[in-house]
Amino acid sequence: MKQLFSCIFLCLLVCSIYGASYEVSGEASSYYSQIELDTTSDTEVASYKGDTVSVLSIEQADQLFSEFSMIPYMMFDYLHDGCFARAHEFALIAMNNSIEMGKVFLTDKEDIASLYPQEWINNTSAPIPYGFVGWRYHVAPYILVRIKGELVPYIFDIGVSKKPKLVDEWVTSLTKNQQGTALVFSDRGFMFEGSSYPAGDISNIAGQIRDQELIRELGISEYLFQLEQGWL
Repeated sequence: MKQLFSCIFLCLLVCSIYGASYEVSGEASSYYSQIELDTTSDTEVASYKGDTVSVLSIEQADQLFSEFSMIPYMMFDYLHDGCFARAHEFALIAMNNSIEMGKVFLTDKEDIASLYPQEWINNTSAPIPYGFVGWRYHVAPYILVRIKGELVPYIFDIGVSKKPKLVDEWVTSLTKNQQGTALVFSDRGFMFEGSSYPAGDISNIAGQIRDQELIRELGISEYLFQLEQGWL
């Protein structure tokens, strides 16, 4: 409870400093359209891997990451699943604030659940215990930053990372076997790697919010058991 009040206080503090607004109401599918960020970009965009993506300064990228991390309904404490919905939601929030994000998918070539945040290993406070679950693929949104005259993608893996990461840093942070993974950049409209049609500007976060609420109520083990039994 103390941690919850701290989060709320910090959120209010950030809102008062930057003028951002994180208040949402109504249907979860419309939440993204109600978020007003202080970080906006209505100027430079560039083509990257066939997609049009906003170009931010490193300072803007860091601020955007911080603002994303403060949005209450996107504070998931169980990250066993749903990266596709979270990545899509953040991209929609960015779009609503004149920022075009792309998506990057990291996939295990052997379709093995080998991906796991390396900084969580041997970390007793990790959201997901090591060995309890791994991911066959992972996805996060990205923007471009200009470093020494070159445009490079910055990955926004909110909830998993504490700051934006360069591609190589992001891949290294998720696996020890980089050669066993495939990296694919995609338009923000595609929910999954290899999708034939884009999902468009339709939020997919409502189901994830419901699942997170059930997990908090039942506990992760009971939730997974009931899910496997088809009771949820």
